[in-house]
Amino acid sequence: MGINFCLQNCSADEMTAKLQEADDDSYDDVYESETHYVSAPHWSYSGFGGWRRDSASRVGIDLDDMVGFGGKIPFPEWNASEPSLIPLLNHSDCDGSLSPTEARSVAAAMRNLGMVASDDSQGGLFLQLLDEAVERQLHVGFC
Repeated sequence: MGINFCLQNCSADEMTAKLQEADDDSYDDVYESETHYVSAPHWSYSGFGGWRRDSASRVGIDLDDMVGFGGKIPFPEWNASEPSLIPLLNHSDCDGSLSPTEARSVAAAMRNLGMVASDDSQGGLFLQLLDEAVERQLHVGFC
């Protein structure tokens, strides 16, 4: 069991076509649920937690100090006009979704921080999914 991310409200044909366009085998896991289609990236909960903690540390946030992670410091207010990881960091890891506006902000922040390294395949796939969500104005679901 782990965490999957998906584009919500897209058809099987649309998702299959997108996955077949990929140049690698990273999009090899697609299945239908009642409301959406799930594809890579997918992490174990501990793997996603580690990636999210590393991401937070890049912007000077220690998640252990934050409300929702056992700490007492509330997350800063999010300004939708600026790149920010806040929508990703201050989010449940097992349900809900990021809006297209939040996806755009997180993707821009990831790029600004140089977070998509060649050895970071899940992070790279996550960024691709965010870009697709922004382009198609879909939510990114935490499944």
